Amino acid sequence: MKKMSVLLIIVSFVMFSACSKGGGEMAAAPDAEKYVKNEKTGNDRFEKSVEAAEVPVSGKLVRSGNMNIRFDDIDRGVDAVSRTVKNHGGYIAQSNIDARSANLTIKIPSEKFDAFISEIKGHGKVIQLSVSTEDVTLKYYDLEGRIKAKRIVQSRISGYLNNARNIDEMLKLEKELGNVTEGIESVESQMKSLKNDVSYSTLTIFATLPDYGTYKEAIPSFVEGFLPIVFAFVTFIYYLLYVVFAVVLFGVPLLLLTVGFIYIGFGKIGLIRKLFKKAF
Repeated sequence: MKKMSVLLIIVSFVMFSACSKGGGEMAAAPDAEKYVKNEKTGNDRFEKSVEAAEVPVSGKLVRSGNMNIRFDDIDRGVDAVSRTVKNHGGYIAQSNIDARSANLTIKIPSEKFDAFISEIKGHGKVIQLSVSTEDVTLKYYDLEGRIKAKRIVQSRISGYLNNARNIDEMLKLEKELGNVTEGIESVESQMKSLKNDVSYSTLTIFATLPDYGTYKEAIPSFVEGFLPIVFAFVTFIYYLLYVVFAVVLFGVPLLLLTVGFIYIGFGKIGLIRKLFKKAF
């Protein structure tokens, strides 16, 4: 009886283990089948697992600033800024310069950003300065993880494509491969832009002349004020001579004709007067 009990216990244990193992395999089978049939869902699940495994190693910061500065001379001030930018390994991304002001967007290596700002302060009088820092560590490693995951998926789809059984399956895999490749290019573009923002800090400089500079340029010199008067006088003489010339050219003959007509008609000769007398 005891032997039978022990035997039943052993048989029950073996059957329970087999069922547990079989149940595990049966539970895993639907997931595997689902992954094969629905590649997109499987990819998303795989990407999330990779992203969760990524652990940021170091912080990624994006720094930017705005500076309002006054230069005694705009051209000289801009030249000084340009030299400083070059010395710090940066570049001017955008510029808008005129006689009274300048607007510059400057990219500087992040590790030299503070030193660059300190040197710029020596070229003029800083009216306003603000600097901000944005932590993009999570975004950086999220994009990095997404790129790695998508490349793995791209490689797997390429393998499936090589083993495609018919044209229909091949077309579906090629379409899916194109979508994944397009997604990789999009994320890589975002990553490139973010890397540039992390590597190069941005400083926007708005430069103007001192307060008196605008009024100084607005007040004309003695020569500039005298020239319009001379021009007006010369213009007056010109038109006066024009009138005199017109009177001499046309007025004198007209006056002589009028005097001659009066003299002949009503003067000593009096032709018109004599005709009136005869008529009446």
